Amino acid sequence: PHEFTMGGPKEDRLKLTKACEANFSQIFLVYNDPKKEIETKILPKYQSQKPFIDVTDDNGVQNIVYLIDDENDIKVFEKTLEDKSVLIADGHHRYETAMAYSEISKNPEAQYVMSYFTNADDENLIIFPTHRIITKFIEPYILLEAVKKYFDMEEFTFNSANKQKVKEQFLEAIEKSNAKVISMGLYMKNVNKFYLLKLKDGMTDMVDAPDVLKKLDLTVLHDLIITKELGYSKEEQMSQKGIKYIKQEFEAFDMIDSGKAEASFIMAYPKMKDIIEISSQGQR
Repeated sequence: PHEFTMGGPKEDRLKLTKACEANFSQIFLVYNDPKKEIETKILPKYQSQKPFIDVTDDNGVQNIVYLIDDENDIKVFEKTLEDKSVLIADGHHRYETAMAYSEISKNPEAQYVMSYFTNADDENLIIFPTHRIITKFIEPYILLEAVKKYFDMEEFTFNSANKQKVKEQFLEAIEKSNAKVISMGLYMKNVNKFYLLKLKDGMTDMVDAPDVLKKLDLTVLHDLIITKELGYSKEEQMSQKGIKYIKQEFEAFDMIDSGKAEASFIMAYPKMKDIIEISSQGQR
């Protein structure tokens, strides 16, 4: 695991599992295999065959599933994975619920949980960020003064005619900057500017966290800005009181445009190597 979990979702999932005695959504696990054993030895054989399932979902994503029942092929999977530690990419609540259910259910199948595995060494694997949305009232100039203590800022001014184009430039700048130094974006209500925030030299020394976590933009944001400057308690952050965690990028902007939030911190795409390093050291 590499994430903290919340009590409410786990309670909800446990009730669902008890009532239905079924897994409805896989846990997403990743493992490291630079040799790509499964991709080179198994994949070509099945890609030339008709899929067991081929369906396009409501999001327009094509889902292709091949059924593998050849014992020799299955042994390749077993051999590849037998010495691997796996990372939960997604499904921490499902995993902890499955563990809890396995301890109370008399069904022997409760000792297993449906999962799917992806090779972390696949260059096509992308992790999407979760953006931080401030919903408790704060004056823009007060937030900017707080941010300036720790970050250098670059402004992206827009008007109604060029907003979309400037937003695309802004998002591209976040990724480019974050490759060099901890960076993120800021968008505030009633302000016709996007702000690129670049952490100043030496500021990670002020972060109250283990060294392995100090290299993460989320750790820096939560410790320096959300906790120290805005005064959110750990309990408020976990229960999302005055702060929301939004995965959809467009929603992080829409909440500001619609007046439903005061500020959105737009986060860069996380790096898989950082998550693996953090979890391997037992941190979340």
